[in-house]
Amino acid sequence: MVRWCGVWVTLGLVAGGCSAQDPYEPGTPLTPTAPGVGTSADGDPTSGSGGGPDSEATSGASEDPSGAVSSGGDETTGDPDATGASDTGVEDNCYSEPLDPSADVSDIVQSYGGPGYQQAVIEAMRRRYPAGADLLEAQQDDPYWAQFSDSNSWQGMVEWLDTLVHEQTHLFNAYHAIDVGQSASIYMRQDLIVYLPPEQGFARGEILAELPAVMQQSIYADTYLTGSQGQRGFGPLLDETSAYVNEVPGLAVFGEYYPGFGLSLRDGAAAMLVFVEFYLRRARTQYPGFYAWAQSQPAYVEAVQLLWQRAQFFYEEVGDHHPNLGISDAEYRAEAEREENLDELRMFTGVGLQAGPCVD
Repeated sequence: MVRWCGVWVTLGLVAGGCSAQDPYEPGTPLTPTAPGVGTSADGDPTSGSGGGPDSEATSGASEDPSGAVSSGGDETTGDPDATGASDTGVEDNCYSEPLDPSADVSDIVQSYGGPGYQQAVIEAMRRRYPAGADLLEAQQDDPYWAQFSDSNSWQGMVEWLDTLVHEQTHLFNAYHAIDVGQSASIYMRQDLIVYLPPEQGFARGEILAELPAVMQQSIYADTYLTGSQGQRGFGPLLDETSAYVNEVPGLAVFGEYYPGFGLSLRDGAAAMLVFVEFYLRRARTQYPGFYAWAQSQPAYVEAVQLLWQRAQFFYEEVGDHHPNLGISDAEYRAEAEREENLDELRMFTGVGLQAGPCVD
């Protein structure tokens, strides 16, 4: 993850109360036998920021040969629903999910601190962002939970919520896929997990030179489109996007408690969506075989559509309500919403996506 808190810079932290090192080394395979790793229902430990675990890392998980596994599934049994027939939250062409940024958490704030802080965070999240609560509850045994937390100060904890939700999304995605025998999973809600096919994409770093100059120089491009990170493909790009999308409500629902002058909360999701658009354009124009195959995979199509609509929904409902929760997001969002870029999403999904959570 990339964050300005005073400032998160690439994969390390500096300034203002932030002091964690990234425990995940990009490119290091995750294994289901790592110490402390349990099932997704009990917590899926080991963590990572700056593009933590992704679908490439789930070696050892069995693969669906069709790659057409989509959302749904039984969280208790770990049996994914291969029909993709679950409720995606898209009604009347608009995405929505439970979110209540005005829910009272004053009792939790007043009593916060000490050994029960994890449950306090989960309960506060439950009241305002249920999907985030389900995620953190599933991941509460992760040994790095504490590293991305402040167990003594509610205000301090709020400053960590974006990072915590981001990293636990990566970890859930990686280990849940292993638990249910899939190649990769994308957590959106407990009842909406998209299972991706085995990775066959090209290196995402290939889009770097095609980005607008200002975005080529961004910290997101430098982090995710160069070096070993730049060698990762389409599935890992969607994984990273999901982590950034989930973190928007993860912190923004508590935006009134965030004390900082500026945080790049809205920026990351917008930048990743631009990368998805440019990746799809390069696939369509330079890798037509891969593009046709990817477009034939319901899980890829569903993931792209839902990541866009959920990001727009979270911006409208909570992210845009707090001016200090963005730094350069306006330019990233303007690029993402350019018609020629949105057209890439429309062509790939076959859906009339717009600059908002609704479709034509």
